[in-house]
Amino acid sequence: MEPLVSVILGKVFDKGFDGVLRAFRQKRDVVLTHVGTHLQGVVRWSGRIQFYGMSEAHDTDSATVGLSIDSVPRRFRGPQDREEFLDEQALLQDDEHYVLLGDPGSGKTTTIKRLARILLSEAPLSECDRWQYPLVIRLRETDGQPSLHVAVSNALGVEHHVRERRGPGSMPNDELGDVYIGGVPIQIGLPELLNRSGALLLLDGLDEVDEQRRDKLVAELAHLAFKLSDAKVIVTCRSGAYVRHLDGYRVVELCPLDESQVRQIAGAWLPDPSVFLAKLAERPYRDLVDRPLFLTQLLFLFGRFGYLPEQPATVYKNITQILLKDWDYERNIRRESRYASFTPDRKFDFLCSLAYTLTYLLKTSSFTTAELIGGYRAIHQAFNLPLGEAKVVAQEIETHTGIILETGIDRYEFSHLSLQEYLCAEYIVREPFSDKLLEYLREYPAPIAVAVALSADPGNWFAALLLRQKNFAAFTEESLAVLLGRLALERPFFAPQLNVGLAVLRVLLAYPSGEHPRLRAENQRFVELPGVKELLSKVVDGWS
Repeated sequence: MEPLVSVILGKVFDKGFDGVLRAFRQKRDVVLTHVGTHLQGVVRWSGRIQFYGMSEAHDTDSATVGLSIDSVPRRFRGPQDREEFLDEQALLQDDEHYVLLGDPGSGKTTTIKRLARILLSEAPLSECDRWQYPLVIRLRETDGQPSLHVAVSNALGVEHHVRERRGPGSMPNDELGDVYIGGVPIQIGLPELLNRSGALLLLDGLDEVDEQRRDKLVAELAHLAFKLSDAKVIVTCRSGAYVRHLDGYRVVELCPLDESQVRQIAGAWLPDPSVFLAKLAERPYRDLVDRPLFLTQLLFLFGRFGYLPEQPATVYKNITQILLKDWDYERNIRRESRYASFTPDRKFDFLCSLAYTLTYLLKTSSFTTAELIGGYRAIHQAFNLPLGEAKVVAQEIETHTGIILETGIDRYEFSHLSLQEYLCAEYIVREPFSDKLLEYLREYPAPIAVAVALSADPGNWFAALLLRQKNFAAFTEESLAVLLGRLALERPFFAPQLNVGLAVLRVLLAYPSGEHPRLRAENQRFVELPGVKELLSKVVDGWS
């Protein structure tokens, strides 16, 4: 693709760009060299995707697919709003500037890479797609530069200078200070240069900018939006961090992957994706693959070792670790909490407690603002968090981790039900059996099964749960079937101990098998768990 850079430069400098360079007293060769070097860097950066654990990068063109984009972000969608989906190329087919929202790992940066490559290598689809070249700025790398305008000017190789103030009463030009291009203030000169060159300004990671700088950056973005008529801006931001209106921009959001896109990506990563997809369909963590980051993690693991983890708890732990720490650490991004000691580890504990509170005490997986506040008030003191800041804490967790999401007007939920159940189970397994355990066993036993799998000794935990008469009496046939079915998916290992064998036998003999078809089916799956048949043999033959 790099030979095309010279062709693109020829088009850029044929659009009257030379004239405006002369007007602003810029050196054509210097700008030409800077833009050429920048485009070569964009070619290399956009052509590869790689994350921690991969020994080599994958090719962007062959390993990724275009993602669907929702024209109305979920948090702004009302009951009367119709869903309207765009593809990535639609972002290039009009004169609008865009804020592209998405959760952590949803594909924001990959989409920016794909747009850059479309511009570099594909013919325009219509007359509306008139942008000549991609100018990519990773916003976190602008720290230490006076302004976004200066950072863009540096990428272009445009000389600028600070004009001395003439006296104590002189004022800087607006919020950008006394920076000039030639004899023109930078906030006038830079938009003219971008317009004349037909630039597509791709700005990645508004959420990654320090909050103290973000207000100024938002003001600059708004200024650019109103000054650019023949150039275009697309800026990415995590959904949870978009809390200030950005004038002049249309706000859209990446959609979760659908089944077709999952199959496409799997086909791009594996010679034969059918085995992977079949095994994935059997796993309780299959709901996680609606984010490209999680899907590619599993594809990489399967491609390298030929299997998917049989114990889902391994996947849940890895995913929460990625969201809380690794994804930002790998990219050298530090997100400061506004609350002292609210570290990633404390956020994990908080999420476990909140998941438990919402799942069992409030009995909800999708919750209103009032329910969020109620759950927060029940636990905030244990984490030294202010009483009245439930929404602020939720917004920070959404921005930093993407585990809790604001999904609509007055509506929140955990990003995936399997993660909510896992976090709830982490809380359950750490505390003594609750007084409300009987209610949990009867109404929602799935997290209890996950807790069994998470415990240090699953067999003993299972035996303690099932051999107590009041616990066992709390089950209905249906809830016992749910527990056994989820255990079959979570695949804990039961060590050969007499109490565990007795608990297993009690479960299997609890109800006449012919009267409850689902319970009979789940009993059969349960018996296939590692160690269960051996336990039954020992109990039946006499323990020795």
